[in-house]
Amino acid sequence: MASGSGRRESDGSWTISSRVSGSAELVWARATTWEGINDELFPVLKMTWPRGLREDTKLVDATAGQRLGRSWLLLGRVFPVDFDDICIQSIGPGFCFVERSRMLWLTRWRHERVVSSVPGGALITDTLTWRRRGLLRFVPCSGWLIRHIVSMLFRHRHRRLRRRWSSR
Repeated sequence: MASGSGRRESDGSWTISSRVSGSAELVWARATTWEGINDELFPVLKMTWPRGLREDTKLVDATAGQRLGRSWLLLGRVFPVDFDDICIQSIGPGFCFVERSRMLWLTRWRHERVVSSVPGGALITDTLTWRRRGLLRFVPCSGWLIRHIVSMLFRHRHRRLRRRWSSR
């Protein structure tokens, strides 16, 4: 164990990868727009634009360490169920970003997306890690529930990505 407080950085993690037929450049260009993000989430969730951020702003327009602001997660595109206080930790090298944020239920949320070229298309990999907030860590089954929600949501996102890029 490393020296320090002994506290773990995360209490959950999950990774998913999908091959698609679109080029890495095109997939990346779409996946870093608010329109592309919301298309992946449709119809389960919608992310609002952080206040003061233009709707045509792309994640790659941010500078490393920049806090973009609070985005509300709307279940069924209507009901607020959580927020994402978005901070882009790093962009690149290549087609990669790391978002490190706070959420209502999570003190730490880290989403890394890598889009790489493979023969005939692109490989999209999302790696997620999180830490539950405060007393939620002691609620029975809360770890399982959050992992289940994250895995269901990102499986859905990857199904949408595969469907979108399979006809290209």
